[in-house]
Amino acid sequence: MGRNILKKSLGIYIHIPFCVRKCKYCDFTSFTGCEDIFSQYIKRICCEMQEYKEEKIDTIFIGGGT
Repeated sequence: MGRNILKKSLGIYIHIPFCVRKCKYCDFTSFTGCEDIFSQYIKRICCEMQEYKEEKIDTIFIGGGT
């Protein structure tokens, strides 16, 4: 008989740290005036996502920048 192994699922939070302005109440890492590196950041996130391609992911939350 085959063994049924339950695999835990993951929740992933993707933080986008680029803001038009830094809010006084925000404790997250964020940067203003960095539009020139935005595409590099997104490319890096896509590369890191490849590390999780075999994982069971049930939630993805994207948050951060205004």
